[in-house]
Amino acid sequence: VVRKLLKPDEALKGAILFTALGVLIGFYIAACSSLHVIWIGALGVAGGSFYSAGPKSLKFMGFGDFSVFLAFGVLGALGAWTVQTASPSWLPVIWSVPIGLLIIGILHVNNWRDISGDSSLGFRSVASLLGDRASLYYYAFLIFAPYLLVVFFVFLPGSTSSVPALPAWCLAVMLSLPIAFANFKKAINRHNPVNADDFVALDGATAKLNLVFSLLFIAGILPASSS
Repeated sequence: VVRKLLKPDEALKGAILFTALGVLIGFYIAACSSLHVIWIGALGVAGGSFYSAGPKSLKFMGFGDFSVFLAFGVLGALGAWTVQTASPSWLPVIWSVPIGLLIIGILHVNNWRDISGDSSLGFRSVASLLGDRASLYYYAFLIFAPYLLVVFFVFLPGSTSSVPALPAWCLAVMLSLPIAFANFKKAINRHNPVNADDFVALDGATAKLNLVFSLLFIAGILPASSS
């Protein structure tokens, strides 16, 4: 729509079409695996439908961060688990939190960059509610907390918890820490004209961090799942 390749009404029709196809596929998957998939899918469809549905959407009422965390973090992991095991579990929900936080980081940077424009139109994002300086602290939490959570999940659960420990191989995510620090440095230097382009492209850089972190995280789980 922004590049004039589609008109808004064409984009809306396409969204309705693909949502309907997704729902039909979801019912088929539920029939082949577990009916729990239906309510998991329903939450995803609701979040996707109301995320950007006008000025009263989740995105512009301050719930965008939670919405993407739920849809792209928790529900994706829970849905995949339920399809393969036929029953939901808290385990994929808990273990998906580190990746979910990084996904929020991608959205937050985008909203952070657009604070002035969103605020002038009356749209509320978490970034606009926090302001510039607090958004920096929030970004730091979103990109560094996942590493602390992985360490927590590796060392603290076990005999004293109902949640099994993550395989120690998952500590491989630490290899992506230099990317996180580089991104945080770009965020700190956001007001420096020399680094202006780095901040504009920080959402893409955060997506790269999420990709590398997630691949290392999955690689750490695979040896245990195949044993």
